[in-house]
Amino acid sequence: MLRSENRILTTHAGSLPRRESLTAMLVKISRGEDVDRAAMLREIEESTRYVVHKQLEAGIDVGNNGEQSRESFFTYVQHRMTVLADAASGRSCAISSATRASAS
Repeated sequence: MLRSENRILTTHAGSLPRRESLTAMLVKISRGEDVDRAAMLREIEESTRYVVHKQLEAGIDVGNNGEQSRESFFTYVQHRMTVLADAASGRSCAISSATRASAS
């Protein structure tokens, strides 16, 4: 863990602006359109490296991923709640059987 006895370390919480190419892919996913999974993962990784670099450049001591892989907080919560609702109702969903059993 990063510590300092001389000053308060800086960080931030929340989403940072995404590159246009990543935003376009996230919009397609939101619309239910197909996106090349490998290209999406590469774009997320490149965008994350970029925002971490920009945070370091700005003097942030403890950076984060800027939520590059999420379309937005609100749609992330909506998708997560849908998965939990599906699990509770017994419908097929993309979570493990152990998680499904504990949600019932």
